Formats: sequence, C-alpha cells, structure tokens
Amino acid sequence: MLADGFLFFEWEYRRVNGETFPADVLLTRIEVRGAWWIQATIRDISARNTSKALQNAIFNSANFSSIATDAKGVIQIFNVGAERMLGYTSADVINKITPADISDPQEVIARAKELSAELSTPITPGFEALIFKASRGIEDIYELTYIRKDGSRFPAVVSVTALRDAQNTSSVIC
Repeated sequence: MLADGFLFFEWEYRRVNGETFPADVLLTRIEVRGAWWIQATIRDISARNTSKALQNAIFNSANFSSIATDAKGVIQIFNVGAERMLGYTSADVINKITPADISDPQEVIARAKELSAELSTPITPGFEALIFKASRGIEDIYELTYIRKDGSRFPAVVSVTALRDAQNTSSVIC
C-alpha cells in the first residue's frame, strides 16, 4: 500500500542483456480522470554503490593508517593499516585511547607550545594539540613520531581532517 501517495525503496533490477543493477524506486499514486495509476520512477544507483566500494577500499587499505575519533578524541575507527603499522588491534584502542596516547609525549607537548605561540592562544598538550587547527577548518599536516604496541617508534606524516555530522558534531580522522 502506498502511504501518503508514494513509496520509496531500493531494488535490484535486470537489464535486457541480463545484467543486474541496484536502483532507487519511487512509486507514486496518481489520479487521472477518476482512475488511480501507479507511476514507477527508477534510478540506477550503480555509480553511488561503486563510489562507496571505492571509499571502503581506500579506507581499509593495509598501506595507509586511518584513525578516526569522536569529538572527545577517543578512537572510534582504527583501520587495518593502522593495526599493521602500530601493532595494536582495533579492539585494543577503540573506545579506550586517543591518538595522543600512541604519539611521542614530548613531541605532543612541543606541538602544543608551538601552536600556542603561532595562534596566540593557549593549547593544551594532548589530543587538543593534535587536532586544534583541523577542528577550526585550518589545513593541518605535520610530522609526528608514533609509538607501536611493542614500544618501537616510527616517524609519520599526519594529515588531520575534521568531519562534522548534520548536528555539527565534530569527529576527526588522522
């Protein structure tokens, strides 16, 4: 039954050549000269799904570390690349630590001092020092030493991006 005169859903369709494709379907109830008809509008969403697959492939690459946090800085996403590079499993870090906890503490303190001087505002060492610029829409790429689970260290180029949801709540990808 069409509630409010329309129904919207995803469906898989088959082309004349037999190939299937995902589609958005909009069924609309219309009245023509006293008779009710159903009009179907079908939109091929293959490109949207391909784009999602590409984004997932990039994000889940074992060659790049992707770490995302909530607004408080607590790690929420820790991809396969981060696991491989740092030696932690996602279960070790998700909802437990911030990226500052796996960074050289002296470098984090130095970064807070440098940013405080550069931006003429006090910046607290820790997670705030790592995301301060990005959280204000300023491009932020810097070098930092990460500390692996086994205690060994390696230099990393960190690119920080602030993401905002519809409620303007911020999260960060490092």
